[in-house]
Amino acid sequence: MTERERAQPVSLLYAFVLAIVFATALGVRVWGLHWSLPKSGGFSFHPDEIFQIAAAMRIDFLNGRFNPGFYNYGAMYLYLVSLATTLGTGFGLVDPAGLADRYMAGRIISAVLGAATVYLVYLAAVRLYGEPTGLIAAAFAAVAPIAVVHSHFATVDSAAGFWVAACLAASAALSREPSLKLCALAGLFAGFAGATKYTAAIVLVAPLVGVFVGPRNGPVQAGQSPKRVAMVVGMAALGFLIGNPGAVLWPGEFLRGFLYEYHHAGAGHGLVFAGTGSGWMFHLKSSLRFGLGAPLLILGLAGVAAMAADRSRRGWGTLAFAASYYLLIGFAQVRFARYVIPLIPALSVASAFAVTDIHRRLGGIRNPGAARAARCLWVTGCCAAVYYTLSYCVALDRRFTLADPREEAAAWVERHAPTGVVIALPTAPWFYSPAFRPEFTHFRREKAVAALAEIKEYKLVTNAQTPWDAHLLRSSGADYVIISDYESQDAERTRDTDATDYMRLVNGRYAPVSVSAAPLRWGGLDFGPTRRLPHDMKYAAPTLTVYRRRT
Repeated sequence: MTERERAQPVSLLYAFVLAIVFATALGVRVWGLHWSLPKSGGFSFHPDEIFQIAAAMRIDFLNGRFNPGFYNYGAMYLYLVSLATTLGTGFGLVDPAGLADRYMAGRIISAVLGAATVYLVYLAAVRLYGEPTGLIAAAFAAVAPIAVVHSHFATVDSAAGFWVAACLAASAALSREPSLKLCALAGLFAGFAGATKYTAAIVLVAPLVGVFVGPRNGPVQAGQSPKRVAMVVGMAALGFLIGNPGAVLWPGEFLRGFLYEYHHAGAGHGLVFAGTGSGWMFHLKSSLRFGLGAPLLILGLAGVAAMAADRSRRGWGTLAFAASYYLLIGFAQVRFARYVIPLIPALSVASAFAVTDIHRRLGGIRNPGAARAARCLWVTGCCAAVYYTLSYCVALDRRFTLADPREEAAAWVERHAPTGVVIALPTAPWFYSPAFRPEFTHFRREKAVAALAEIKEYKLVTNAQTPWDAHLLRSSGADYVIISDYESQDAERTRDTDATDYMRLVNGRYAPVSVSAAPLRWGGLDFGPTRRLPHDMKYAAPTLTVYRRRT
């Protein structure tokens, strides 16, 4: 039997396992895509989706309109959504007049690219460290909770992660074959990443480091590098312009959007991240801790250390990107958990390398019995980590299929509150408010506030200009108060004076009678209340509390 024939069953097994992993990745991303599709007069419960969808609607390939008029992010994802909508319309699958269909088209793009990212992670890990590491990396990427959650939204984050993974896969191949073709591919993908989300362009570091470092005994030397560097940088620029042509065609609009995001990152996001200390520690303790789960995060950090110490230096390009990107997002005052999504491919590779590297090292124990026992214990621990991560992923994922807390709160009032009662809201209604009217999700505050008058069954009162108005609560004689954790958590954490006075009045005169939220549970594990999750990981799972005035 030839060596090729002996390897064939193993290759078929790897292909079968990879197919299962990919099917799992696609399944958890497609499950719940119908969540909170917009109703007449409003948008979804995700506050940013409408900006992407509205921009994509301005693009019309058939009539030569290519300017989305929105450059807070790159236009690459918007073009993909517009193309998908155009094709869907042609096949009769999309109603161009229906906003819900356009949302669904954008979400399908996110889900498919999120699942395809898993295969690119597999390629990157295989090219760096071999087939077993590739399969483990793909499995981790398939169920990484933060990536799965944001693959359900019509936003740029999943697409940015896809192009980052494509660049890392091409860069990993450079460690074995430093060809101009691979340099061109890696540069092009880096440009596409930046054209989707500007900060993701820093993945360009990976192929550049791959060109200069290369394998320790490989053919790449510094003197042979200029042509390859020029190819990487030139193709990155071309990729950026292909995906974001507005940078040169409509420079004024491009600069307005780009500079808005730049200043926003430096100014912060109201109270949401105020007083959260170091950005690097915040992303470690919050974004990565809840975005990956503790076991996968620990494996990722161990893998980063192992890759840095690896003598082959094959993973240094991946590490250089991860370090550079993490350094960049840590400087910003805006610290959404989704900002770590471009790190997921690199951390998946690192986690897998930790698994295989430690397993190999344990085999070096001199006592064969002790080596077998240590390896068995390590494999058991890794399986437990996979089970924990999968269960955590499913617990988050199923929130997209359960009754929404905003609708539950409104339904509770409808069932229990007498007609004509006064209901107070601490802030102007928005995506986190009880779903009395679809207009509450409108991004224009005046539209949401105007919808208050449309509610005839109850009298809703709030101060649209001054949130947490305790005087209004006192003078209105409100029978009920409804508060979302999106409103209360940051105000209480920062000890906002108005919020403190308001809650003191609520706790003194009112009693909680309904809490619309469910803890995260799956597979026999309890992951705690959803209120602990980062801001943008609980769009489908806020906590709303209904208070009734004490008699």
